[in-house]
Amino acid sequence: MLSFKKITLDQKELLEKYLPYHKERSCDFTVGVVLMWKDFYSIEYEIFEDTLLLKYVSPSGDIFFPFPQGENPIKGIDALKNYCEENGIRLVFCFVTEGDLDIIKGIFSEIAAKDDRMWSDYLYEAQSIIALEGKKYRGQRNHINKFLRQYTDYSFEEITPATAHEAMEFFERISANFEKDSIYAQEDQKKAAEVIRNCKSYSMFGGMLKVDNQIIGISYGEILNDTLFVHIERADTNYFGAYQMLVNMFAKNFVNADVKYINREDDSGDEGLRQSKLSYNPVKLIDKYNVRVIKY
Repeated sequence: MLSFKKITLDQKELLEKYLPYHKERSCDFTVGVVLMWKDFYSIEYEIFEDTLLLKYVSPSGDIFFPFPQGENPIKGIDALKNYCEENGIRLVFCFVTEGDLDIIKGIFSEIAAKDDRMWSDYLYEAQSIIALEGKKYRGQRNHINKFLRQYTDYSFEEITPATAHEAMEFFERISANFEKDSIYAQEDQKKAAEVIRNCKSYSMFGGMLKVDNQIIGISYGEILNDTLFVHIERADTNYFGAYQMLVNMFAKNFVNADVKYINREDDSGDEGLRQSKLSYNPVKLIDKYNVRVIKY
């Protein structure tokens, strides 16, 4: 019988071992996202047949299971099925990407799959975000060029333990007028602050954009397989082009020879954020499904 245990920061290395098995570039299978949301979803884990099984509990008490990651995902699914039968739980998978959805369809007799556009990840070609070439990136180039003309004394620096307090001070200042009241937005704010205080514990690195030696933007992310995931992104919009400059500089500084894509996560249904992320011309929207097993 499975015995799930609570995820803590101590499981960072364990997550680093198993989450790279995920090949569809969804942010939900990164170390940073799992650790950031571990308390909100009361995330627990179990290792079965050299495979990571995760269990999520929503604020309303609903139980979900991400697709198993490891050497034996099919055996992992069978173990989850038995666990749910033994405990009177309906088997529901969360964050299911298209490839894993096909696998689930081949295992169970009847399922109900539902996606929600607001949680689709935006995936971009890394070199396109770095170069910003062609007509489709004219808007971003115009913003950056105006930024460069207006703010000649700028820099982009990696955030270190010695400068983490500067990033925290900026985050607190930029968050003073935070107005989003959804439970997800509030939790995101709380966890962003935790990451800024100690990003290495979340398997992340960070960078900060400065003008006149004052921080005007910060980003935090991680690399998994061939993708750079951007988990946190904040900029002071009083500086024209700050976000465009931050996006571009973060890519230039952290994309390495192995990185082909950048995942800037979802838009949470925010129309302004949606238009902004679409303007960078994603090569793909990574749709994710909740899958309820109706019949084994």
